[in-house]
Amino acid sequence: MPGGSKHGANDALVAALAAGQTVADAARLAGVSEATVYRRRADPAFAARVRQVRSDMLSEALGRLAGNLLASVDKLAALIDSADPRVALAACRAILEETVRYREHVDLADRLDDLAKQVSAIKGGRL
Repeated sequence: MPGGSKHGANDALVAALAAGQTVADAARLAGVSEATVYRRRADPAFAARVRQVRSDMLSEALGRLAGNLLASVDKLAALIDSADPRVALAACRAILEETVRYREHVDLADRLDDLAKQVSAIKGGRL
């Protein structure tokens, strides 16, 4: 077992499963049998821990992506002035397409937020 303990094996198993490893690979990485992986995955507390670790990983990844958004937009915008017209055209298209896609996502998020407020109001007896 990694770390020489059940706790160390559980930590390794949680990390492997949260990262999307197969049962076989997670078992190998944690130093446990595949049957143990299946047993632990069936435990609601263990499954919740895997979900939490995965959520934390996703949050960190999103934070890193968000930290690079402005630099990415600036780099793409700079390509509009490229001497190569194909590069400039590709940059213009990318900016237009991504702007439309972003707007659609924002609109959808706003609509979902409005619906959630309406549902809350209905449940609260205010509508």
